[in-house]
Amino acid sequence: MSGLRKLDRAVVTVDCRELLPPEPLIRVMQAVEKMLDSEAILMLHRQKPCALFPKLEERGLNYEVRELDDGSVQIQIWREHP
Repeated sequence: MSGLRKLDRAVVTVDCRELLPPEPLIRVMQAVEKMLDSEAILMLHRQKPCALFPKLEERGLNYEVRELDDGSVQIQIWREHP
């Protein structure tokens, strides 16, 4: 499995691997609201959070998912510069 794309931005990591729903969604959406154009969020989660993707798309955000061998995922979230 390939890694996530390299972005020229500061990375804010949101580790949700030990949180129970709906806390991972709440935490990452709070981080998204605070995210600067010069930042990207790296969400660590134990499974693919399917409810998150439509929320990111509604906000015009880009994301990329990397599934790891243990079933956990890394999700990189960023906003394209205008």
